[in-house]
Amino acid sequence: MATAMAKIFISYDRASKDVVEQLVQDLRNDDHEIWFDQHLTGGQKWWDNILSAIRKCEIFVAALTPDSLESRACQREMKYAEDLQRILLPIRLSDKVAPNSLPPVLSQLHWVDYSRLDRKALKSLQRTLRYLPKAPPLPDPLPDVPPAPISNLSQLREKIDSESLTRLDQIQLVFELKQQFRKGDPTKEILDLLQRLKRRDDLFARVSQEVDDLIADIGKKFPISDRSQTRESEFPVASEDNEPLEPPLPDTALLPEPPPVSQHIAPPKQDPPLGLTGNGVASGGAKRKPEAQEPKPMSASKVLVGNRHALGVGLALGVGLVLAVTSPGVFFYFSGFGDGTKNLEPWTNSKPEPPAASNVTSAEPPSLKAIKPGSEFTDCANCPAMIVVPAGKFIMGSPENEPGRSADEGPQREVTIAKPFAVSKYEVTFAEWDACAASGACPQVKDQWGRAQMPVINVNFDDAKQYAAWLSRLTGKAYRLLTEAEWEYAARAGTTTRYYWGDYVGKNNANCNGCGSQWDNKQTAPVGSFKLNAFGLYDMAGNVWEWVEDVLHDNYNGAPTDGSAWLQGGVPSLRVARGGSWLAGPQILRAATRLRLTSDGRGLILGFRVARTLTP
Repeated sequence: MATAMAKIFISYDRASKDVVEQLVQDLRNDDHEIWFDQHLTGGQKWWDNILSAIRKCEIFVAALTPDSLESRACQREMKYAEDLQRILLPIRLSDKVAPNSLPPVLSQLHWVDYSRLDRKALKSLQRTLRYLPKAPPLPDPLPDVPPAPISNLSQLREKIDSESLTRLDQIQLVFELKQQFRKGDPTKEILDLLQRLKRRDDLFARVSQEVDDLIADIGKKFPISDRSQTRESEFPVASEDNEPLEPPLPDTALLPEPPPVSQHIAPPKQDPPLGLTGNGVASGGAKRKPEAQEPKPMSASKVLVGNRHALGVGLALGVGLVLAVTSPGVFFYFSGFGDGTKNLEPWTNSKPEPPAASNVTSAEPPSLKAIKPGSEFTDCANCPAMIVVPAGKFIMGSPENEPGRSADEGPQREVTIAKPFAVSKYEVTFAEWDACAASGACPQVKDQWGRAQMPVINVNFDDAKQYAAWLSRLTGKAYRLLTEAEWEYAARAGTTTRYYWGDYVGKNNANCNGCGSQWDNKQTAPVGSFKLNAFGLYDMAGNVWEWVEDVLHDNYNGAPTDGSAWLQGGVPSLRVARGGSWLAGPQILRAATRLRLTSDGRGLILGFRVARTLTP
């Protein structure tokens, strides 16, 4: 039986820090000595301190959440505690953790359910601790120590210390540091990394200003006096705890000479290819909320900070805009990298390839009677290939226990698609877009990684609508954007799993940040580079976000059940995109994930596909 006062180590993931702090307080109220890491930064000293604390503990608490089960640091901590013969105590902090998701060593143990944080849970925890066996002595010799995992902040530090950083690299670094701060990473370490980045002599002027703005923002929210009063551990670990967790900054003499100011700012250009611009722009670091006259503005309580779902979403979007991955009612406000008029440096492909001369000819497609679900047709030589999607019913949204779910993905409801309709087989390509641009019906847009069969990017909602209208005029057929319900129906293609290929992202099933493809977190992939879904459609997950017709609503309460676009109510200035992108993490690629953004936004991760109404 454990003593009345035990030395307890808590292993957890930063996403559950708030719940863990409540657990820590409950345990300390019972006079237990608690050690839980509040740095969560990385580095060998940090890791050595953690291992020292595990060796000194009697009870090792595994705080169970979907994130902690996937965390390499948590996995290595638990394995080390097992090798040290510490008493393992699993405590479930999230009801999304199922018994079959536990590693073998924990699946054999009874967990304490702390997901509701009520009196019953507290009494269960107290009773469990009372009857736990006493920890045996440490084995002799001690087991080998596990290697230090590479934390996100450590990876960012390595990037900051790179020999050279392009403007795109610098923008991504600042965005990622902003997201780490919003997710609750240690303020001191983030400030250190920002100062480290600031000391680079090759930092672009506007990026430098964004660093200053972020440092000032952190300082307002967390004054120095507040940041120095955190309580990390009650039982001592290694003597090196008081040493800095990061090595000193490099000698500035080793950094390159700064480029002339003239190299920082290029001549004004109308459409900056990186980021979203327009009505949602908050230039100079200001943040703009939806206009007051909109029928359903978001409440102030929902204008919060980001969470882990935002990783990978905002690089190409996070440049002066109002945008959010729709985690529960959460908006992200990115600002300051661009004001809609200037670029900071020329792009590799700064001049779009001139589109081929317009040689679009209308080609008569097969008769409607011959078009069956799954069949393919085109309406003209340069029109997109279309796939006929069958009529049917499906459950739209995600179940409450789906890992990665957001509140706006529900409530689930049955939607009926009464008639077949056609969907473009691929995301609209640059070749197809350039045919429209050559006719004068669509604006010229810049590429970043080539044109031809690459998905078109840097198009806003109105641009996508223009392209569909051009196809309609050209062919005499009813082209349009998909409704949100049609998009999810077409993406799922009869499945109910998180992705249309299963519940796990796997490898090389899509292009995202963590999908195992050659384009991951780098760029778009040529359309059709991955397996098609059961309806015969490609890239319905990843590559680029796809505009849909609907106005943004917080959830599906009152949404149409006939597959039509939901255009009444909501926030008219905000629209929805679906599917995830090359920059988004795997959880963002789920079939139910929704992205909210201003209708005039453009970016490297925004594209679209079209639908066609099939009429006799």
